[in-house]
Amino acid sequence: MAYNWPRLLLHALRLLDRFAGQWALALALGFGLTPACAGSEQAGAGSAFSESSEAQREYRNLRARWFAAKSDQRARLEPDIRRFITRYPEDERARSASVFLAWIRIDQDQLDEARKFVERARSVKRPAGAAPELELPQEFVTVTEAAIATRAGAHERALVLLEPLVGKIVDPDERSVHGEELVRAALAAQRFEHSIHAMLDWLVQAPPDRHDAVRHDVARLLARVPSEDAQQALKVLNGALGRGDGSAEMGAARRWLARTLFTDLAKRALSAADGVLARSLLPLAPAEARASGEYSALARQAAQGSTAPRIAGRAVGLFLSVGSDEARRRSASLATGLSRGLEASSPRVELVVRDDAGAPERSAAALAALAGDGAAILIAGADDESAAQATVFAERARIPLLLVRNVPNEEPRRYSFVLAPDEAELFGVLEATLKARGREQIARVGAGGASCSAAGAFAGKPRFPLEQWQQERVEALIVFGAASCARDLMRELGATRTPPLVACGLECSESVLQSGGPALGVRAGAFPAGRSDWYEALGRDAAALARAALADFPEQRVVDQAQVGELHARARSALERVEVTLETSDRRGFAGAHVLPRTLSVVDGARPPGLKSSEKP
Repeated sequence: MAYNWPRLLLHALRLLDRFAGQWALALALGFGLTPACAGSEQAGAGSAFSESSEAQREYRNLRARWFAAKSDQRARLEPDIRRFITRYPEDERARSASVFLAWIRIDQDQLDEARKFVERARSVKRPAGAAPELELPQEFVTVTEAAIATRAGAHERALVLLEPLVGKIVDPDERSVHGEELVRAALAAQRFEHSIHAMLDWLVQAPPDRHDAVRHDVARLLARVPSEDAQQALKVLNGALGRGDGSAEMGAARRWLARTLFTDLAKRALSAADGVLARSLLPLAPAEARASGEYSALARQAAQGSTAPRIAGRAVGLFLSVGSDEARRRSASLATGLSRGLEASSPRVELVVRDDAGAPERSAAALAALAGDGAAILIAGADDESAAQATVFAERARIPLLLVRNVPNEEPRRYSFVLAPDEAELFGVLEATLKARGREQIARVGAGGASCSAAGAFAGKPRFPLEQWQQERVEALIVFGAASCARDLMRELGATRTPPLVACGLECSESVLQSGGPALGVRAGAFPAGRSDWYEALGRDAAALARAALADFPEQRVVDQAQVGELHARARSALERVEVTLETSDRRGFAGAHVLPRTLSVVDGARPPGLKSSEKP
């Protein structure tokens, strides 16, 4: 058979161009690809690839930076990508650059714009005389189309685009992106068995320098696989490992995935105090996990069993964290507000209370006990740790939860509802006001800054770092702590010659309205009003929302698990739509969302309480 060597070498040049640069052309010349023997083929190559060493170098650098960047960092490359396209409009690499812009728009959830860039990539015309073999591969453009389809909810369409490309993408970076998108599409389509197979392929085919990153992403995405499907996948993985199926690389990927899947399921069983899941996991544990503390905890959970959730008429469960002075203070205020909010309710709503006894590891058991006591809605979050654990429990046990702390949550909230605003948002509101008043150098007190509970170095010395602030020329302080912390700070600052301006987050904003209090605070709804405490106000609002959500619940006790699940789902739907007058928000409910919307504004202690500034909707 006669081979067209010039054409084959041009194919090689297309691949080498991504990694080599000038020496790729030298290699071709070394094989005799000269004008005399290549003729118009070589001319086409030169026209199609714009054999400019500068263009090659720029594109290779741009491409490497794009694949190395995380999704939230890619937007920074947009100016460089656009400059490349403008500078080399006739270069075939402009197509890939357009695809990079499409991914930036995907990350920004601007799917219509992303589609335009994909269309542009597909419609790029080859320069006159270019050989067809020199066209850049279309596989990555198809992967990009599939990513858009997944984000748009067309999950099956995404799978149709991605599945034919398995094993056909040569470039390792593009192959890794394809693997991730196939996993995402399978999970979104709820084809969980398929998603586990896709994870295995992704792990096996990941470039060596991406192994750790891909493992991290797979571990994160495993959380989206339901426990029942994850258990079945673990059984299949263990079976394949026992038979020694596949290559050494596949075996290593299976061992890692089985171990990670077991660890994730064990955490689910422990966090939800699920004795049934714990018992079913014990025989599936990898050999290396059987001597771990996690395995021992799983065995204890299996022995203890689990308390099945019940519905005891109209009942609310309050989970208190008492592991620190701050958590105890907040818990006491929250309990006071909730009790007062429920005492006059009609029809009557019962309050059931449990605490963690100062041991965070007991949170799941206490929450499960509240569910077993008949609580249809849980209320928690006196500190960040208990709020995070309560969120995990609520989402996995599918029991509605009202949270009084806003903590990060990677997965979508379905059963957890957040009453409190994000502290970063609060800080931004106060920071903008302080800077508008010419206070540029700002420090933080309380969470994320100087401790509110620190003691002085020795008797007579201040407990706040006044000298450090003076050296750093701090002009303003923002306090994220209790009103008592703000008052102590004001007292110590009173002895300094030029004290910084003090502003309060919501927890101490009540002190702004008091004589000698901080200059600025935050208003949320009617709060602060007089000496109202923030967590007590949140307790009253939680009571109002829970009363409304449970108003039409049956009075009798329900133990049938199918009916209990239906009632929990009913309470969740009610929380999404109920409307009541609230103290900490100018809105009347969640309005279908899972974080309570509100308008935040600044309270100026030097003005009458009715005046405000720097509003942020």
